[in-house]
Amino acid sequence: MAEFELSTRCVLHFDLDAFFLAVHARRDPTLDLDNVPVVLWQYQDVICANRAAKALGVKKHMRPDPARALVAPADGKLVHAFCRDWPGPRVRYGPYNAASREFFDALAQALRDATGGAATKLEKGSIDEAFVELAAPPRDAKAFCLRVKRAVEAATSLKVTVGCGANRLLAKLASVAAKGSPDAVRVVDGADAVDALLKASPADKLPGLKTAPPGAESIFDLQGRGDVDEALRAKSFGRDSTELKTDAPKSVQVSSWTGHTRMARLYAGGGATIFRRRLGAGAPWTFAPHGEGVGESHERRPGWVLLALAVDLEERLREDAARHGRRRPTRLTLTIRGPGGHHLPIPGFEYCKGGSTAKSCAFPKPARAPAAADAAAFVEKVRGGVSSEAVDVPADVYPRVHAILDAAAACLESWARSHGNPEVARLTLSATHFEAAPAARPVTDFFKPSPRKRAAAAAAAASR
Repeated sequence: MAEFELSTRCVLHFDLDAFFLAVHARRDPTLDLDNVPVVLWQYQDVICANRAAKALGVKKHMRPDPARALVAPADGKLVHAFCRDWPGPRVRYGPYNAASREFFDALAQALRDATGGAATKLEKGSIDEAFVELAAPPRDAKAFCLRVKRAVEAATSLKVTVGCGANRLLAKLASVAAKGSPDAVRVVDGADAVDALLKASPADKLPGLKTAPPGAESIFDLQGRGDVDEALRAKSFGRDSTELKTDAPKSVQVSSWTGHTRMARLYAGGGATIFRRRLGAGAPWTFAPHGEGVGESHERRPGWVLLALAVDLEERLREDAARHGRRRPTRLTLTIRGPGGHHLPIPGFEYCKGGSTAKSCAFPKPARAPAAADAAAFVEKVRGGVSSEAVDVPADVYPRVHAILDAAAACLESWARSHGNPEVARLTLSATHFEAAPAARPVTDFFKPSPRKRAAAAAAAASR
């Protein structure tokens, strides 16, 4: 069937193998991801496992202790995600985001080289995967995939798996099937190749299918099933008309669990004063600093989590500007989730319950620059709070973090007063409604014209 031939449409899926662990391995050469079971965890949650650990039964979102029990007999190890110790302790995604940007930059360059600069569509599927649609199919699809794959791996030292098919779904399934194969590339071209892929793909790998119905072992087995909805049944035949999304994301957001905390504690914790209110009204915003031996992390969290979110959002916005060019948000949105039955976000427990509630305000302009010593001290605290690596923190970060924090704390204070100071299980800060930043003015705009030019302009105006 023509709809499954690459001559009709050619989509590629690039997936980074054990991405989060691979970022750690670039900094820690003792991590042998090819031979030793290794598991990455955060907040009592396994977020990544290499192939050797998965072979022993480790799965995403299981708790670390059961994962440790599975890999310990094989001399495996558990690694914790990168952390920010101040304000914190809090997982820090900076190193992973930086590696992701390296991957997408290297992929874009490899595609330009391989296609001679021909137009291609590139979608960021997630932090560690990309979809690409070629304007024209290559003569040898597998050779093309291998060329791009090797170029990206050489530029990033990250291992890549590639799937190629006539639509987004088939490309994704092909890359899943290629995991662990000698060249880590799978090309699916034509109806027979599609059927073979669907028969070899477990039913639970079909996107959107929560639970496979009884008796359905492969995606192919879902064809004609009356207990599968029509959209999923169409996918079970390998059909997918979804277009690639190439637009920049509509929001940049950061989230944190808050330990079922009363809202007022999020903007008025005890401890050292970090920022004062810009408007000069009322008491300063205060945040408890991280200190050893002051109880468990979740007990201290309310005192610093809002400051940590402001620091992280500012960092994410700098990352967004580097990836998507000159644009700036115009709205700051706060979203809260209510508490469930357990006060810690442990997999398998109902930590959050019910829907979310949001409140927005104008995205704040940077606060007035503080004294140079205060700005430098803040930068050093942020840099020194990350033990995993050297951190690039701009010298002018203080006014931006201050403004985000001030706006978020003011919103929470107003919200708490009008809604009875509710408990919060999760808090999200989002920068939204982006607009293009004004173009830079030419340097000549900042100089007055010479008397001779003014006279010439006046004469020209008089002659009209």
